[in-house]
Amino acid sequence: MGVKRDEKHTRVGGKDAQHKEDRQKPDGVSLRNEDKDIVGRLRESEERFRLMFEQASVGMAFASLTGMLTQVNERYCEITGYSAAELHNRSIASLTHPDDQAKQAAAFENLLQHKVQVSPIEKRYIRPDGSPIWVNVATTLICDAQDSPLYYMAVVVDVTARKNIEAERDAIAQREQASKLQAQQAASSAAAQASQLETIFAAMTDSIFVYDQVGNVLQINAAVRELLALDLLPDYAMLPPQQRLGLLDTRDAQGNTFAKGMEPMMRILRGEVLNGGTATDATIRALDGRHVQINVSGAPLRDPHGQIVGGVMVMRDVTDRRHLEERTQTALAGLLTMAQALVQFPAHTDTDLENEKGEMYVIGRRLAELTRDILDCQRVGLVVVEPETGVQRPLSVVGLTQAQEDMWWQEQTQQADGMQVMAPQIFAALRSNEVLILDMTQPPLDVLPNPYGSKHMLIAPMRLGERVVGLLSLDYGSADHAYSKGDTELASAVATLSALVIERQRLLSEQADARGREVALQEANRRMEEFLGIASHELRTPLTTIKANVQLAKRRLKNVSVEPTPTGVASKVDAAYGMLSRAERQVGVLNRLVGDLIDISRIQTGKLQLHLRREPVDLLQIVEESVQEQQKTVPNRSITLTLPNTDLLVIADSDRIAQVLTNYLTNALKYSASDKPVAVLMTRAENEHGQAVACVAVRDEGLGLSAEEQLRIWECFYQAEMVQVMSGSGVGLGLGLYISQTIITRHNGQVGVDSTPGVGSTFWFTLPLVQSEDIVVNKE
Repeated sequence: MGVKRDEKHTRVGGKDAQHKEDRQKPDGVSLRNEDKDIVGRLRESEERFRLMFEQASVGMAFASLTGMLTQVNERYCEITGYSAAELHNRSIASLTHPDDQAKQAAAFENLLQHKVQVSPIEKRYIRPDGSPIWVNVATTLICDAQDSPLYYMAVVVDVTARKNIEAERDAIAQREQASKLQAQQAASSAAAQASQLETIFAAMTDSIFVYDQVGNVLQINAAVRELLALDLLPDYAMLPPQQRLGLLDTRDAQGNTFAKGMEPMMRILRGEVLNGGTATDATIRALDGRHVQINVSGAPLRDPHGQIVGGVMVMRDVTDRRHLEERTQTALAGLLTMAQALVQFPAHTDTDLENEKGEMYVIGRRLAELTRDILDCQRVGLVVVEPETGVQRPLSVVGLTQAQEDMWWQEQTQQADGMQVMAPQIFAALRSNEVLILDMTQPPLDVLPNPYGSKHMLIAPMRLGERVVGLLSLDYGSADHAYSKGDTELASAVATLSALVIERQRLLSEQADARGREVALQEANRRMEEFLGIASHELRTPLTTIKANVQLAKRRLKNVSVEPTPTGVASKVDAAYGMLSRAERQVGVLNRLVGDLIDISRIQTGKLQLHLRREPVDLLQIVEESVQEQQKTVPNRSITLTLPNTDLLVIADSDRIAQVLTNYLTNALKYSASDKPVAVLMTRAENEHGQAVACVAVRDEGLGLSAEEQLRIWECFYQAEMVQVMSGSGVGLGLGLYISQTIITRHNGQVGVDSTPGVGSTFWFTLPLVQSEDIVVNKE
């Protein structure tokens, strides 16, 4: 704070001009020349002192022995914030911070006692606005010729900036010390902290690379060495970046070599942050030849100015997770194949095997092979139990050498009493639908012959209702395999599906044998109807439970994903959520297949009409709701709808008509590219008899159908071989159009298709229109 110098006040306590003049002529005597010279030099010295005093870069002040200010310079005024007039005859104590007044008084007392300059003290002044300012004060006692104290002279330096820095430094030190005390319960050195971080870095299971700004490796942890087998090339980290990448043959998730500059490391060094949805999948070849699937995340390292000085890249081994996903997909595909087997077996059979061991053997072997694929085990055996006699009969085995397979057939054939030869507790458990896991290395099973070297065997009953119709056994050979709950549940589901396939084939065989015998044929039909009831229950009940559990798991994962979580955990949650979504879609496909199975069976037994509920309905509403439902299912596809400006009233079962339209739409979306639109059109027309009809058409831009395929497309189980699935699920039984034709025919309507290869197809159906006054409700 600048203070204007006031000559009058900056010379507080000095002699005035008249007094000086009197000193020049003491006692009225004229001064001699030499005295005049002395007086001149004194004046010159006093002027130099005054100028030095006023222009000094430090604060200077004179005070009486009572601590009252008598003279101050301009710098002292700037430091304290007061003018010279305000400081005149003001006590130093009134300027001093209350906490420092005792220190100041002690300094004055010490100076008076010893009459020598004491060490400077640091204290605080209080400025007019109430703010404190730190100063360093060096005080000297001025005495006369007799060494009697006259007044104090103080030199004051503003040290506020230094004290603030020291205070901030002390505060930082205190905060650091408090943090260390809280985290470690004791003071720890920087070296100990670095050692701890190094230990954590080395112990992390994820592989971590630290790079400089050009991609040279600065540091790697032990997980990197293990993942990449770097012990085979100890100086790997010292190699140039491109040579390192070449040794690992790094590729993207599709197996393609990364474009130059698009490698995860280079993206990070350009400033990209790879985490969550931006983390990338890749495949690398370790130095020992292993192909490892990894998930790569990371971020750049920046200096205080924001410049990139390096990067951190984290590689997580997801090989096992990818294998699990593949196994899950294989299991679902196997289950769907078994579901197809309920209506399609035997689609293609080995004629030689069929002639040698019968059609049931061919079917049983296919089921055993599917089971081995689904559960990823070594050996699978199937035996059936005759319903009337309870005799056990071998059906098929896979996973054995030819010699072992011959031995298995001989052993199973000799066990004529079937399940009765088992231990009573095992027999009872299987009858109660339990899945058993037998430890062949523990009593009492360890004394039994074990020519196949099995350690742990799983046995699941093949049941229909309350009846055990066979047994499914599987094992992993001599490997130590721990069966999970998922393994047992999957084995139970496979056993149930296998039972349904085998029972259906047995019933079909009985039906064939009973042709020409009316009574036997009626009995076979009755049992087939019973089988359909069991199949519907056995398939729909677990599917409903599985779907509910998948949806519940998805909701729980969704709740987890919105909570703050570490990056690694978030990526796992996202991956698990994606797997559950795929599983839910697959369950929906399986549920649709089961519905088609039940419908086709009812059609073949002439009972579909019992499930038609005919009533007056607005066809416009049915079509609109069906299109909206498909738009929700596939929000990324373009589905247009063109409706007439008039109501189209029909007598129909609205659910069945919606089923037909949904089937048309599903096929159109499946057999056309994802970027191609699908159009739904409704018109009012007349049929060949002049009757007013409503026409609903679904047009796609797919590959189209040949003339022959257009004729056969409505046949049961027919699937056009040249038409490939272009989007969505490819699973189907070839029943949808056959069922659709049956439904529309039962409604006195017609179906048809207009198609041009390479252009697309239009599937349509018509229904008779009625006037509101002509409506007669007819329920079947």
